[in-house]
Amino acid sequence: MFKPDDCRIRSHTSGILELDFAIDMELFSNLPCGVPHDPKHIDTRDTSRKWVSTCTQSHERCGKKGAKEMPTRVIDVGPGDGSEAPRLAMTDGEYGEYVTLSHRWDSHIKQFGTTRKNIEERLGVIPLELLPHTFRDAIAVTRSLGYRYLWIDSICIIQDDGTDWERECQRMCAVFENTVVTISALRACEGDGGLLNGRDEAQPLIIRLADGVTVGVRPNKHDFIHALNTSEMNTRGWILQEKILSPAILHFGRSQLYWECCSSTASESYPNMLTHSEGKLKYLLVTAQRHALNPEAQDPYLQWYKIMSIFSQLNLTFEFDRLPAIMGLAERFRSIFQSRLLAGLWLEDLHRGLLWMKAGLQGLSRGHFIAIMELGSSKWAYSVRMERWLRQGWKRT
Repeated sequence: MFKPDDCRIRSHTSGILELDFAIDMELFSNLPCGVPHDPKHIDTRDTSRKWVSTCTQSHERCGKKGAKEMPTRVIDVGPGDGSEAPRLAMTDGEYGEYVTLSHRWDSHIKQFGTTRKNIEERLGVIPLELLPHTFRDAIAVTRSLGYRYLWIDSICIIQDDGTDWERECQRMCAVFENTVVTISALRACEGDGGLLNGRDEAQPLIIRLADGVTVGVRPNKHDFIHALNTSEMNTRGWILQEKILSPAILHFGRSQLYWECCSSTASESYPNMLTHSEGKLKYLLVTAQRHALNPEAQDPYLQWYKIMSIFSQLNLTFEFDRLPAIMGLAERFRSIFQSRLLAGLWLEDLHRGLLWMKAGLQGLSRGHFIAIMELGSSKWAYSVRMERWLRQGWKRT
């Protein structure tokens, strides 16, 4: 690639090693780029905007683009310059483009929620200082992406109104499927953890090319899969359906941004979108839909059992949320399967749906089993961590 005589090496007290040499740029087209320490840097903003633009304009697999029916309520974040305070807005079935926030719930989040007492005030203004750090940052990110509306569960659903909460949970599938992009608070362990704090830095290897272009090489600390697997978000039950249903996700990690959609993945280190392989969690819904349309393809129900095996191991702040946390996905799969749920199982696939076993070594007592079954009406199958399906290749004849 280059001759040793053409290479100069410089060392800095900061620990950065620079290599200066001439090379064919095409050979380095997929090397990582430098990542700003400040997530509010203009380069980070431009990168995230480019990812959203590329997906909305070019990715057929990621679904239809443009204005869609909005949730019942959204946060109107105001103009991009922040000259207007955010407020809660009733959409009245209007069509538009909006962003959603996916974050980890914990018990203290509820104190920031919309209630019957404060909803009228919030329809006028939502004081930013009364919101947790992550919510304030999500508003700033929505503005920087060029969008006006943001959906956050605890703000847009009336928390002390059971009727409203149940109605909005039934709309959860549409809320995340119709979003332009979901902001994922990957780095925020709690609601006030923030999205735009300073980042964890890794010492880069800087390669300066003869024409002045600088290329940075960083360690695997910035790997996307590692960031997902080590995040508290990855253990939360509500997050699963939000991740699968959203056409695109902008993950705010501890060291950089990551992009994920049905067509590609990317990061600030590797900003050029990479086509990811089938079988990824994000692609399970697309796979099931394609298989349902092709009788010769793999059984589409297998994608559902993969999802349920994962979901049954995840945590929820409130265990009574276990059914609502998956019903958005169940509704989406119902339209694919053209089947219906019976006691938590697909009517057309009962023979395999009943072949579950409890995960882990601890047995399931007779009393516990009876208690599960008495939940009735599609709740039992999601009530405890027990789902692991056997004989997934067994088909009814």
